Amino acid sequence: MTTNTDRIIEALRRWPGLDDDALERQADVHPRQQVNQICRRLEQQGILQRIIGANGKIGNVLVESRAATSVAAATVRPERPASPTLPRLVSASHADHSHAVDLVSDPSSTLFIIPCSSAKESRSGARGTGPSLLDALSPALAHRLKDARDATRARARVDETTLVPAWQRYGGTLYRAAARALSDVQDRGLDMLIVSGGYGLVLAREPIGIYDAIFRLSSWPRGLLEEVLID
Repeated sequence: MTTNTDRIIEALRRWPGLDDDALERQADVHPRQQVNQICRRLEQQGILQRIIGANGKIGNVLVESRAATSVAAATVRPERPASPTLPRLVSASHADHSHAVDLVSDPSSTLFIIPCSSAKESRSGARGTGPSLLDALSPALAHRLKDARDATRARARVDETTLVPAWQRYGGTLYRAAARALSDVQDRGLDMLIVSGGYGLVLAREPIGIYDAIFRLSSWPRGLLEEVLID
């Protein structure tokens, strides 16, 4: 008989790093308090580790799992000293940006995630084409993200008169310092997402417009962006 603990462990094997809210949905274990209690017990038994991500939410990673490897540019601080068996997460705030890709053991199986910037390049007249994150998602999830983007357009003052690949649209310090590495990611066809105040999440190669909005997780439907990352 499959127990709730079994469901949680299986979900974390498939999707390492889920927080308790996402784990409740993916493991189909309810209520959330039960998920929390099981995860804390598993942590005490040394089966998983609970870590605090850059968004302030606590995620769960199986100590045995190697599937959580290499979320580059995500700042993670453990609740307690990290187990030596856990994969090392590369932080954009501490890495040499020009060589960040080479810090990861297997870039081809890594999802790189970086933040947007308030500074943006105007690129007058540009009408770039490229892939959209919406095309990479399941239809239902793509529809939800599109609706959320549409609902954000007015507040974020999105202007798509020009369209530029996201990694070239942003012009902040990170993008200037990491220009060579970002170009390398595109040349090698690696997977990179950008957390965006106007679009939620975008592919680095996805053409986007100009907007004026700081990214706040609370501005997006609860759990949506986490589901997009998992998908």
